[in-house]
Amino acid sequence: SPDASKQRGLGPRRLSATLLDDAAWCLQLKLKSAGYQDPSVFFNQFVQPDGPYELSERDLQRAIRQELQISFEELPDRDIAAMVTVLMAVEGAPSSGRRVSTA
Repeated sequence: SPDASKQRGLGPRRLSATLLDDAAWCLQLKLKSAGYQDPSVFFNQFVQPDGPYELSERDLQRAIRQELQISFEELPDRDIAAMVTVLMAVEGAPSSGRRVSTA
């Protein structure tokens, strides 16, 4: 339903430095309150020990929602997707993979 999509933050949203800054701040705040000074320590828990240090967008969302207990209201799915897009662009990764390096 349209209301459910609005709640989860699934609609299109213009990518901006403010949006990314707010999303990163929310994530950093929750990581620190959970006792993680180094975010890679948290995210590396979700990668294969013998595989590449990468998380899919879906795994990243799951870690954010379930482990850090960040609600859709605090950090909408579309903002997580925007962070993944920017991180992939910085890493030079193809957009079809939708995976982010945790190394």
